[in-house]
Amino acid sequence: MSKSIENISTVPSLEFDRGTLIIQKPTSTMVIHLSDLARWDERVGSWRAPAYLYAKLTSRMRLLGEPLIDQVRKPQQLDKAWQPVALRDYQETALQAWRASAGRGLICLPTGAGKTRVALAAAQRSQKSVLCLVPTRVLLEQWQESIREFYPGTIGVLGDGRHDIAPVTVATFESAFRKAWSFGNRFDLLIIDEAHHFGDGERDEALEACTASFRLGLSATLEESRMDRLSQLIGPKIFEQTIRDLVGTALSEFDLWRLHLPLTSAESKAYHADYDVFRKFFCAYQEEQATGSWEAFVTRASRSPEGQAALAAHRRSKRVLAYTEKKETMLRQLLEKHKHQRKLIFTADSITALTIARRLTLAPMTAEISKSERNRYLADFKSGLIKSLVSCKVLNEGFNVPEAEVAIIVGGSGSDREHIQRIGRVLRPIDGKRAQIYELLAAGTSEIGLSKRRGFSFDES
Repeated sequence: MSKSIENISTVPSLEFDRGTLIIQKPTSTMVIHLSDLARWDERVGSWRAPAYLYAKLTSRMRLLGEPLIDQVRKPQQLDKAWQPVALRDYQETALQAWRASAGRGLICLPTGAGKTRVALAAAQRSQKSVLCLVPTRVLLEQWQESIREFYPGTIGVLGDGRHDIAPVTVATFESAFRKAWSFGNRFDLLIIDEAHHFGDGERDEALEACTASFRLGLSATLEESRMDRLSQLIGPKIFEQTIRDLVGTALSEFDLWRLHLPLTSAESKAYHADYDVFRKFFCAYQEEQATGSWEAFVTRASRSPEGQAALAAHRRSKRVLAYTEKKETMLRQLLEKHKHQRKLIFTADSITALTIARRLTLAPMTAEISKSERNRYLADFKSGLIKSLVSCKVLNEGFNVPEAEVAIIVGGSGSDREHIQRIGRVLRPIDGKRAQIYELLAAGTSEIGLSKRRGFSFDES
């Protein structure tokens, strides 16, 4: 018996340790073949690797043909079976592409095209324990509702004050970032909604700490600058369709109107005085640095008094454009024109959203109001009791009311992703619906260029 125990004690083992993998007593051959995946941790005298490399690491160990005691996974068994999830043709194609990619990859579909349903079908067909990660508490609730439609078992929740782990669990990004080190080995399938939030290193540890071999990322838009990292953490982009591909079938038909609205003389004077200060510094920066992101420019500018003054001038110029006199006039006209329809109004910042809500007596959806108020406004909007909501970013992700058919963009950024998310809020199809989308732009300002660079090339009005 003692000889048997001694033999076991010398066999290499693999263990889960606080979101990482510990390789105990590896052979010299293992060390050579795993050196690019694991590092020596002198604190514990063992080799250590990120948990997300579990599939790659164990696959390579199996190829070596050496004995290994794998103590990593603590899989949970589903307490109920998933019910079948019916898919449209393009959704089925997306799912098949994911399965053909060994259950790893990113699916890119516009807002309203049913990304969640594809993910639920992946969970249903795999019948594996699944952890779904979402960015907001609103989506935390919506994913639970969507899962209940097809899964009658217990649903775990991490976030919004809850910490319940079940074979099917939904968690906010923040909760996963803080706690995945303790449960990252308990799920076989990892679903990441709005996956574009990852890939920049800020919260990537939430994905690194999970051992799940099967991974599915969902997004409406993916930035190429993050794709290498997302491919490592989730998998490659395996399927993509745009709004144009799906309008008239999976998405509602729509009209988009770009309205160029003049500034008053006072607004024009204030805007150009500040914007010229910013532009002079920015152009000098571009002559020195031919390429570079906006973030890199901000970092550089913040290091000098001149740069700081330029950034302050840029912020002031943006404030002038956020809600001009003509924008308010046009907004009032559009609200009257569509007074019997449900409308979403998007602004560049929360201050503007609250200003509009106060002046026009509309319901605000901002981070400044309480959760109970937001829930009440959403319920009243869905029922039709109130017809308009105004928001900065709260409605960008996770808002699902097909009856919303008018979007009015008072202000935004140059981000393709934000623009597509906002437009997508009113593109969820119902019979007879043709969505109306208005973009209010300050004529002769930087807003015109930003709008043209956002990837939509519709005729302007």
